[in-house]
Amino acid sequence: MWAELRQVGFATLNHDDAVATAVRLLELGPGFDDPVLGQMQLADFTAPIGPDTYLEVLAPTTEEHPVARWLRKVGGASGWVLSTQVPSLAGVRERAAGHGVRIAVETSTLGHDIIQLHPLDVGGVLLELDEFLPRSAWFWDDLPAARTAQAGRTAKVDNIVAVDIAADDPVALAALWAAIIGIDPPVSTDDGAAISLSSRTIRFVPAAGRSLYDEVPPAYQELFTQLAKASGDNSIAMPYEVWRSAFMTDAPEEVQRLTHSLMVPQPFQYFTQTVAPLDTQTLGVPVSYVLGSEDVALPPGEYGWHRFAERLGVSPVLTPGSHEACFTQPTALAEALLKA
Repeated sequence: MWAELRQVGFATLNHDDAVATAVRLLELGPGFDDPVLGQMQLADFTAPIGPDTYLEVLAPTTEEHPVARWLRKVGGASGWVLSTQVPSLAGVRERAAGHGVRIAVETSTLGHDIIQLHPLDVGGVLLELDEFLPRSAWFWDDLPAARTAQAGRTAKVDNIVAVDIAADDPVALAALWAAIIGIDPPVSTDDGAAISLSSRTIRFVPAAGRSLYDEVPPAYQELFTQLAKASGDNSIAMPYEVWRSAFMTDAPEEVQRLTHSLMVPQPFQYFTQTVAPLDTQTLGVPVSYVLGSEDVALPPGEYGWHRFAERLGVSPVLTPGSHEACFTQPTALAEALLKA
């Protein structure tokens, strides 16, 4: 079966700035709005890249939109969706289920059936499969605003030739995509694997890792950035109130103040430098995750500590104490480490 990559979408929290940057860097001509996304509380700008591919920049219009919550976790902007044209969706549902991949959306748009696969199951990207015939046609062919955009497109860029997707296991993810879409198996590359969507390529490459800054809530990101700017030397000194209320909640005030007085500023680069993902399969030892039951240095919920245990595929070993249990609950922490 053939498949065509037709549209690459990026998501951002700052739509106007992202659109302006894309237009400036790529010298894009006029764009248009996806008429469906407005109903989904998503601002949109879509522009033609050559005669048959499109670049899309979208943004949630409400702070509580699921896309907004996700963007706050990943730094405010990210690749979001790959719209892929296929002649038929027959078998996609069954192949996805056979590989344990959930279907996030199954609908009909502008008279054509669409399946969107859950990003958490396919590498963090919304893989959209669009049943659309004939092969030379696409959603925007009869949209007046899109035809105006096509007539006004520039020659700075004229094609989307490839998309890179970072993955912890690039080879396995490439094989999963190929199997679900129903196309030829991936080919090996120097650093991963690639699949062909007709004349365009999806390259699966090793993930570069994430930083501490990437993992904390937006309020912490803003605080760290402000502290670094105000420091004069791009360093961060932990405010006492944050230390007291989030890091060492289970100690008397005099201990909180004493330990805080011994702290020294840390370079902001410690917070922003990425760390390569941990491959637990190559460690050769069992993996455990010890978590203080009163540790609220990261707030419970979507930014809480449990997500790190989930990434390791283990349940946390709980022990009494805050983030600084080594000071406040040393015996209990030692027992938890021995148990783990």
